[in-house]
Amino acid sequence: MPSTSDKQLQLLKALEALNDILVSETKKGKEKRVTASIKKLIDQIENIFALEQKQFENLMFNPDSNGNESYFFWNYDDYSKPYTLVNKILFDLYQTAMHSNIQEITLQAYIGLIHLLKLLTPSSRQTQNHINYEKLLEVYFSFHNKLFRNSIEINDPHSHPLAYRWYTERVFNWYDTERFNIKLLPVLDKYLFNNMLYAIKYSNRKWFKEFLSWMHHGIVFMTTLMQIYMNLQIMKVIMNLMKSYSLN
Repeated sequence: MPSTSDKQLQLLKALEALNDILVSETKKGKEKRVTASIKKLIDQIENIFALEQKQFENLMFNPDSNGNESYFFWNYDDYSKPYTLVNKILFDLYQTAMHSNIQEITLQAYIGLIHLLKLLTPSSRQTQNHINYEKLLEVYFSFHNKLFRNSIEINDPHSHPLAYRWYTERVFNWYDTERFNIKLLPVLDKYLFNNMLYAIKYSNRKWFKEFLSWMHHGIVFMTTLMQIYMNLQIMKVIMNLMKSYSLN
């Protein structure tokens, strides 16, 4: 059985230590130090994703996944433990800052989450065949959805960006010249719609109307094709939800 590389073990130890330090610093209100560290972390992850296949796999993947197709059936957090830990860092920081009402750290953690999502939804040209993006998206949304559900259950204003703005920022990002791989769109749709169902369960009419307003007025920069997709797919689901729950 292949063993985890020394470099990956070192990376895991470094990430675990970083998480402990940054959570402690967040509780102490060290905003500038924590936000700067989040930026550096994301920069380092972007550099890792730019590595050649062998280097990337050695640093990020479970060694058993090499030539083993059964990894598609593994639990998401077994696929790439370093990547799972990166998501945990942002989760812990967001959660800690949200409950402590430290807006600057919350915002930077959210920006970090958006950067991670962009890495997981590359353009067709940038897509790396050795990376199972859907498996990594499972990791991403397992943490992201916990943040969203916690925020909406406590009626926190952060519930809106966590519920759907990640979707509009990625899918309808008109200023990004590298459009993400459209093949991943159904995956993002699934998580968006799951969030809407959960939001209806725990929120009120005002929350859902704010969501509709964002989707209607906040995406004026869409291209014609994206407008068609929005009208035929997302709004169809939204209207069905509204009828079901008498929100119209």
